[in-house]
Amino acid sequence: MKYSVKEILENTAGYIFYQSPKFDSDKLYELCGVTSRLNNYDNTIFIPIYLVINASPVDTFSVLENYIKAGVRFFIFDETHFFKDNKLLELINKYKNDIDLIIMVQDTVKAVFDMANYTRINKMSSNTKYISVTGSIGKTSTTEMLYGILKQNSKVYRGEAGANVKFRIAHKFLEVDSDVDYFLFECSGQGRGYLKYFSELIMPDLAIITKISNENLGEYLTLKNLANEKITLLSAMSKDSVAVINADPLLKEASENYICQKYFIEDGSYTLLKTDKEGSEFVYKNEKYYIPVSGIHQINNAIKVIEAALNLGISVDDIRCGLMSYEAVGNRWVVDDFNGAILITDCPNNPSYDTLIANIESFIKLYKDAPYKRLVITRIKALGIYEAQTYLKIARYISKLPIDELICVGSEITSIYEYVKNNSNIKTLYFEKPVKIDEKDKFVSYLISTMNFEQATLLKGQRKDGNIGYGDVKNIIRNVLG
Repeated sequence: MKYSVKEILENTAGYIFYQSPKFDSDKLYELCGVTSRLNNYDNTIFIPIYLVINASPVDTFSVLENYIKAGVRFFIFDETHFFKDNKLLELINKYKNDIDLIIMVQDTVKAVFDMANYTRINKMSSNTKYISVTGSIGKTSTTEMLYGILKQNSKVYRGEAGANVKFRIAHKFLEVDSDVDYFLFECSGQGRGYLKYFSELIMPDLAIITKISNENLGEYLTLKNLANEKITLLSAMSKDSVAVINADPLLKEASENYICQKYFIEDGSYTLLKTDKEGSEFVYKNEKYYIPVSGIHQINNAIKVIEAALNLGISVDDIRCGLMSYEAVGNRWVVDDFNGAILITDCPNNPSYDTLIANIESFIKLYKDAPYKRLVITRIKALGIYEAQTYLKIARYISKLPIDELICVGSEITSIYEYVKNNSNIKTLYFEKPVKIDEKDKFVSYLISTMNFEQATLLKGQRKDGNIGYGDVKNIIRNVLG
């Protein structure tokens, strides 16, 4: 999306703080506040965002200086955090020949949100359809399946896969072309009020709510509260909009006061024809479909996608083709074969109890003939007061599994380690959470050293746990074992 400086100033309550004589005020510019998406330095106004990671503020001025050196000449600054310590003035003085424009706003994050709202109302085509996906689990997979269907015959934008938090949702409006047919959003509900905000910003024509589970009970305390929060995605939907919703009774009850058209889909409302390591074939509403990914939970995602696509007027043949092209993203069920030693890495965002159990069950069924089966697990975040009882349920479940070895990583799940060790014949090991994922870490080193015989190992962890990304383990093992 491109904007005039006048549009930016009027919609962010900003003002020009610095302008060089060569600045072209009639030119249109892109806006970017995400460094990974900043690539067109000649025509982009960069918005450095004040970040705090692991309780330590990022040195935003070092980031800014690096981009000035790289060729970025236009910026929006946060008056609250940056102007008061004079570092901005120092940078202007140091690089006055390399900076063409500085717009000052009170808060850069708010400026992004303001420009997103302006874009949605004033810049987007009236023909664009907006689609939002949320749920405790299955958001990314569901979004990617629908994306595969829509992109076959339409212009669709979904941005970076898995980018679903509040700032990134707003930022997508700065990235998109105004004439897309479909604008697709994966919406996180990790904070109270997020989904209501998303609904009011996006005003979805179609929404999918995949499922509720205990992933965020530490925040919401009960599943009923969680259902009420998830359903707020429907807040700004009209009577002509369509919502495809998991037929959980709590979600049904929570949706009663919303006016959009609602289709409730029961998990398991399909006929399974075949599922194996390559994928699953099933029948839904008398039509046969195939998804190239394992796991019954993925079929439950797929039938909601099918229902949504049918409501968009997409043909069954196109839905079939789109589902067959589905590719998992973000370390979801990645299978590596190291000369008969199978490693399945399933490390998306924070897992829930439901996804953990579903993935383990799929693993056991698919690799029942493996001569040695191992399970690696890490903690589930945001359980709050439900942590102890959830880990006890997991421990009791694992202790009855037909596996040979359990590896528990991190002090948070020592209770699982102790229970399984004392109540089963499963070989049970414990490792401290890695400080850094590399081949020198004891946990990673142990995995590498024991991937030398025929086996099947499921690593079920998190994409990010502080600085640790358990999905990176597969890359280390690949580098060592080839």
